Amino acid sequence: MVKKGLLFSVLLALTCTLPSLAQDIGSINFRDINVDELTESEIRQINREVEDRGLTMQQFEQLARAQGADQARIRRLMSRMQEVRIRGEATDGQRLDRERPTGETRFMGDLEDRTFNEMEGDTLSDSLRVFGSDLFNKVSMSFEPSFNIPTPEDYRVGPGDQLVIDVWGAAEQTYQLLVGAEGTIDIQNLGPIQVSGMTIEEANSRIKDRLSSIYSGLRPNDPNANTWARVSLGNIRSIKVTVMGEVSQPGTYTVSSLSTLFNALYAAGGPDRDGTFRNIQLLREGESIHTFDIYDFLINGNQEDNIRLRDEDIIKVDPYENRVHVWGETKRIGFFETKDGETLDDLIEFAAGFSDNAYTRTLTLHGTTPTMRRISSVLYPEGADIEIQNGDRLRVGPLLERYSNRVAIRGAVFRPGEYEIEEGMTLYDLINKADGLREDASGNRGVIERLSENREPEVLSFSVEDVMQDPAGHDI
Repeated sequence: MVKKGLLFSVLLALTCTLPSLAQDIGSINFRDINVDELTESEIRQINREVEDRGLTMQQFEQLARAQGADQARIRRLMSRMQEVRIRGEATDGQRLDRERPTGETRFMGDLEDRTFNEMEGDTLSDSLRVFGSDLFNKVSMSFEPSFNIPTPEDYRVGPGDQLVIDVWGAAEQTYQLLVGAEGTIDIQNLGPIQVSGMTIEEANSRIKDRLSSIYSGLRPNDPNANTWARVSLGNIRSIKVTVMGEVSQPGTYTVSSLSTLFNALYAAGGPDRDGTFRNIQLLREGESIHTFDIYDFLINGNQEDNIRLRDEDIIKVDPYENRVHVWGETKRIGFFETKDGETLDDLIEFAAGFSDNAYTRTLTLHGTTPTMRRISSVLYPEGADIEIQNGDRLRVGPLLERYSNRVAIRGAVFRPGEYEIEEGMTLYDLINKADGLREDASGNRGVIERLSENREPEVLSFSVEDVMQDPAGHDI
């Protein structure tokens, strides 16, 4: 996260490189600047400064907003910046899709052949976000394992764990024993007991069985027993796991032995811009023993695959195989990773369904062939089972600002406004729906404005008085 002071100093550095806009450092004013008056040379210079300083467009947007610029002005400026890139007028020929600090919003290629003005109100950061990346980018979130829980039954004891053994009843005793490097604990008068690699339940049974030799009343499963024992976990050991592949910060991490696969992924910053979210491998003793799909957790809240780690485990994040872009009238927009065989319906589920302004009868699906691009108009839901391919782009358009059953009345009626056209509805009916004529209404002439069948404007005049007094003979 960039600190506010650093953002301010970067902004000052940015403004001092635009002599045609500002002679003094910091004198550029994003709040009042006329974006349309900036020359293309000045726009190119802004692009270079943003790129050279490693700023993401999200950070640049924050800078402009910090100076009081409104969203429309910021969007127009960012639109012009991208238009210059798309036309290839930038002097250095570079785009902002080069490597940036992982997890930051960035330009991707040519923004799917669209300028910012064609994004139909989508914010830049939303449209370019890879679904799932936010989970690892939010500094306010923490996925540290909780220690205030009962010891999981499948927890496996290892060297460095502390076992607490409580004995009560006819005899009372408490042992706090550390599992040694050999995987054993030592109890006075009993000698070493091997517990490493056992689940806590298995260790509990073995320890009770050995304790029964020195506590005669300790007889598991005997209703006449007068001594009882319980084994629990005290201090928890640390383990080392390696996170490798397409992750933000690959390396070896020291984590709690209660940590899960997801805890280690979060510590490593999650998959990077090319990493898979759907096919994360857990390697143990050289073999892949488990596959983790983050989308199953994000969409369904399912943590069954979020298994607990062991010492020397390796988490391997491969590059993604299929990624598609969704924008327009869906509840989520951005890039989504898909598996082979997943369909248009699956993609819409990832995008959380359509917005309330979505035109769902026909969806536009852009894709590629081995030699060129293609476009498909998909009827929905008939085409819901179409298989999605890598590089596809789904656009969901908005509803038309038109009505299929609307008529408006204005003028000297008590309730002017818009009304529903009902079957067989007439002019007389509409005036009555508007609570009738006001006292100052002129009875001589009224006008109906409509479009003819060939879409030409048409004006019909009528006598208001005739319609109201003799609707049978003069109604329309």
